[in-house]
Amino acid sequence: MDLAGYGDRTVSSLSGGERQRVAIARSVFNRPEVLLLDEPTASLDDTAERQVETLLSDLLAEFTLTCCLVTHDHSQASRLADRVARLEDGRLREFDTPAAVIE
Repeated sequence: MDLAGYGDRTVSSLSGGERQRVAIARSVFNRPEVLLLDEPTASLDDTAERQVETLLSDLLAEFTLTCCLVTHDHSQASRLADRVARLEDGRLREFDTPAAVIE
């Protein structure tokens, strides 16, 4: 999971991206039926965002997990999602492939 050596570090010594990666790894370790993520890369720089996205993609594939991820970033949804739901005023407006919804 590209987290070797993190077990001995204090939370205060971790960057935002490192904290997110550790949190995701901890969640996956519990073997959830569905992984729920709300803006998992919010407030991260581009490098940390890509690291978190790569970790997520790898873990979802390796553990055959279903993930429901909330994001306002259309490009992130296109990179990570098989299906996208577009909500507007609290109602489901579209549910389809990223290409069909994000046009």
